[in-house]
Amino acid sequence: MTIDSTGFKITIRGDYLGNKWKRGRKGWAKLDVIVDINEIRALTFSKTDEHVQDSREALNLVNRMRDKISKLYGEKAYDSKSIYNALCGKAIIPLRKNHSTLSRGSPYMARIAREIRRTSESEWKNNNNYGKRWIVEIYFSGLKSVMDEIIKARRSEYIAQEIAM
Repeated sequence: MTIDSTGFKITIRGDYLGNKWKRGRKGWAKLDVIVDINEIRALTFSKTDEHVQDSREALNLVNRMRDKISKLYGEKAYDSKSIYNALCGKAIIPLRKNHSTLSRGSPYMARIAREIRRTSESEWKNNNNYGKRWIVEIYFSGLKSVMDEIIKARRSEYIAQEIAM
């Protein structure tokens, strides 16, 4: 399984009309999703806005799917102690460059930090088949080619329904 998020524009108004009538940008609707690597389909998802951090919403998704996850691939945005601890060593998420090799709340993160320091990040990625993380990008590409990048609904509950479809 792999995890990521993508954004959808909430307005259909172009930049020209927005500038002409002095209307501000309405923001983004964000789709956070866990995708099955084999079937390239969403297993669970949530709709948030641009103010919610990826790692915070990812923890909610992980908690929903915890029993079914054997490995979860993600990008560095999901590098958090809470996600590593929730997955008990099943997370294949590269760490930020300044990460400590000491435990400090997450022995799983420390183990990965020591492994990356011992070899290299690219070798760690190769050893853990990190390239499978790109399956979620294939999913988003297909989703946006069918649905477009603009949400046409206005109300929050309808925006959630449109993304769910």
